[in-house]
Amino acid sequence: MTLTEAFAGLQDPRTGPAQRHDLREIKGKTSSERAFYIGSKGIANAETFANAARSHWEIENKLHWVLDVTFREDDCRVRQGHAPQNLSALRKFALTLLRQDQQYPKRSLRSRRKTADRIPDYRASLPGLAPLG
Repeated sequence: MTLTEAFAGLQDPRTGPAQRHDLREIKGKTSSERAFYIGSKGIANAETFANAARSHWEIENKLHWVLDVTFREDDCRVRQGHAPQNLSALRKFALTLLRQDQQYPKRSLRSRRKTADRIPDYRASLPGLAPLG
């Protein structure tokens, strides 16, 4: 079965399947990678598709990668109930607070997170709260 036959039920030809095939040679060894995509309406040509793919990776690089580096999100093994969504919301909230921090603007987000873990007054200052004392 060809790719087009596999997705023959799609009504709009612009939402049809696309594929990319890459051949790479590293140290004399050739590798092949084939990726398949299904577009949405509005993907009329290769340039529009490339822009959509770049936009996706921009989100990945600006949010998901940062969450993984700062909070080691990919290592989290919480999988049941609402816990994954709750932890994700808390991480994004914490990331927003860390990005707005003016006390240590030259430190990395990960360093700011570790500082907030170790210094209660700094942690309390992030959301603009006065430390209890």
